[in-house]
Amino acid sequence: MSKAALLIRDFGPQKVEAISELRKELGVSMSDINRGALTGAPLVERKLFDRASPEFPGKLLRLMSRLEALNVAFAVYELLDGQTFALPNKYYEITAARLQNMIDAREQSLEQQRTLARLQDGV
Repeated sequence: MSKAALLIRDFGPQKVEAISELRKELGVSMSDINRGALTGAPLVERKLFDRASPEFPGKLLRLMSRLEALNVAFAVYELLDGQTFALPNKYYEITAARLQNMIDAREQSLEQQRTLARLQDGV
């Protein structure tokens, strides 16, 4: 299962609001925010679709929309299984539109699986 890594490049003029959003949506601690700001490390590196936290993709999407509205320079990258974020490696960037497509595709897949299971149970 792939992971998402959120990096903040520049908080911009609305830093307080951006930090508030990070803490509210993803529960990012101040120490992680400070560490990420100083080192360029991801603030969050978490499985994108995980049964343990099924709400994460939606929270990340809301956060991305809010950070865009606050003019925060950020990026979200997809990491494959076993990968750890390290610069200067190249990663697939997940935009808000791509994340929405991923969420929609996942929902469609889960619905197809549920439908198939109902059909198999009825046979």
